[in-house]
Amino acid sequence: MPRSKLSNFFREVKRKTWILTLSGMLGVNAALAAFDVEPGNSRSLALGNAASADPDPLSATQGNPAGLASILQLSVEIGYQRLFNLPELAVSQLGIAYPIAGWGVGLYLQSFGYDLYREIQLQVSVSRSIGRLASLGVAAGYNWLTIRDYGSDADLSLSAGLQARPIPNLIWGLWLRNLNQGQIGQSRDPFPQETATGISYNLKQQILAILELAKDPRYPETYKFGIEAFLNSYLIARASIQHQPNRPGLGFGVRWRSWQFDYGTTTHPELGWTHSLTLRWSGKRIDPASYPY
Repeated sequence: MPRSKLSNFFREVKRKTWILTLSGMLGVNAALAAFDVEPGNSRSLALGNAASADPDPLSATQGNPAGLASILQLSVEIGYQRLFNLPELAVSQLGIAYPIAGWGVGLYLQSFGYDLYREIQLQVSVSRSIGRLASLGVAAGYNWLTIRDYGSDADLSLSAGLQARPIPNLIWGLWLRNLNQGQIGQSRDPFPQETATGISYNLKQQILAILELAKDPRYPETYKFGIEAFLNSYLIARASIQHQPNRPGLGFGVRWRSWQFDYGTTTHPELGWTHSLTLRWSGKRIDPASYPY
């Protein structure tokens, strides 16, 4: 075999070995998919995926649905992530949020994987304010898995959330994922369940800090802290840290008229970097001098 072909062969073997290793870490095997890839845009990734008390209504299409209650106009975003910088672990995303007759309504579509293995999630969320101090939200998701030569399967998942504002600028949130214990695969293994609670505080309309505790029954508790700073009328900086495992995150956003571009990245101590890009559009032109939440 020529040297160039031999080199390409071993490179491909190494790459597939990484994919199989990562699939095992993500809970994936020939019989089921764990759907362990956390939904989230670039902003959420940079903030450590601390979603329970996040006030951003567009991020709520994939996070705590209670946050949708504050949506004021049609907003749309598209995103792309590459987990651990592997093209086979790519995530494509679409999020839409819109206010309808006092309700916040969201649609989220996520595709993960490649031609041999793919997970697709479609989620519809609704939320409504309860007075001025709280909001409730529910989400229904359709989760579909296909594995080449093994077939496909699908099931529903239900989630719910609450956000309360006991004092000005402070939000307490609670997010419950997969309440119905949706299952998939021949062995009927459940989708990941998670309970997350946290608080966020908005300091002088310039700095948002989010602290969250999340628990998946399969793993130890995860602590998340994220901070978002509006440096000027157009530039936003973000940083975060997660514990169990220790994962720092960074990101930034650029606002211009009705558009916002976001970049987020995080690293895993063994698996390396994940990068994410998101472009969002709002039906009403963004006022650069205003706080968006």
